[in-house]
Amino acid sequence: SGEKATPLFLAMLVALTDETIQAFTGRTSSVFDVWLDFFGAVTGCILIGIILRKRKLCIEDSEAKS
Repeated sequence: SGEKATPLFLAMLVALTDETIQAFTGRTSSVFDVWLDFFGAVTGCILIGIILRKRKLCIEDSEAKS
């Protein structure tokens, strides 16, 4: 569980850091942008999980046939 949460924690940390830097450099900082970045990371993790699961099933299926 912690192994799955680490990439999401890092994504949130990067988004918060980016918005903090923007606030101090005169650019517009937005909480919405943090959530948008975070949900992009969640979507990426879900897609990677689906791809890896399908790949594992294909490998197991080919091993069972041989």
